Amino acid sequence: MPLNQLSLSTNPFSSPLRTNERFQQLKPPVKLISGIKHVQGHQIGKRVTDLHASNGQGLLQNHETKFEAVSVEDERRSGNYKPNIWNYEFVESLTNEYNYREDGRVKKLKKDFMHVFDQAADVTKLQLIESINRLGLSLVFEKDIEDALDVIGSNIKSFSGVQARALCFRLLRQYGHDISQDIFVDSVDEINALKQGRSADIKGMLELFEASHLAFEGEHIMTEAKALSHRDVKEVHSNVKDNIAKQVADALELPLHWRVQWFEMRQQIDAYEQEVERNPVLLELAKLNFNMIQAVHQEDLRQLSM
Repeated sequence: MPLNQLSLSTNPFSSPLRTNERFQQLKPPVKLISGIKHVQGHQIGKRVTDLHASNGQGLLQNHETKFEAVSVEDERRSGNYKPNIWNYEFVESLTNEYNYREDGRVKKLKKDFMHVFDQAADVTKLQLIESINRLGLSLVFEKDIEDALDVIGSNIKSFSGVQARALCFRLLRQYGHDISQDIFVDSVDEINALKQGRSADIKGMLELFEASHLAFEGEHIMTEAKALSHRDVKEVHSNVKDNIAKQVADALELPLHWRVQWFEMRQQIDAYEQEVERNPVLLELAKLNFNMIQAVHQEDLRQLSM
């Protein structure tokens, strides 16, 4: 039956024809008009369909499709990327003298450090735990950290000062211990100094800002502390120097516990090496641990390239 004489039922789905067959019968003829226009950056097409209906039944008549196409002749832009150095020869050339045969040295360094750690006061232990985390050694001292925080968590009232309390609050929250925002109730005077912009304790403000990101919903003290510390840390950012300036800039960009630790481990080791109060045993252990892990990754990469 010619297409222009095909009558359509008012209810086309009542027909026993399969959907594909019905679609083929309803498909209109297409006539292309080869008029090509060049327009920069776009491709324009226009289709005009006339469908006439008569006495409740659709009748396809004088169906015509007009199409105007545009060719795109933009040149592909180049990012001027450097050649990829990760070819087979380069991967096979990777060498690293460190491996897990260094376990003996690691054990000795860990033993020497734990001698200092066990004799340290609670505030010093918190600072050492913070250094351990930043240097990527949290798994090496996992059990020792948990044991120390269990003791510290039962004696939080002994801490004084915004910096010590903020560090205690952040580490206990980070390791899943139950600690209330009320630890800052006795620091009202120092928080008021923040409100009035009179605080000169840059490290205290920075630690309070980091701790405020572990607050729970509805903890109004921590919400206010976050706003105040963020304001003051941002204001003093341009006035501080050396390692603390880098910590302030990093904290304003992304809170410490939101970062991927391994990606900045090398940077943290270099920064810790510049600190006056660094622990040389912990520093050597961090470097050795980094090199051993890197050696494992390089060996895995070589194996995958074969």
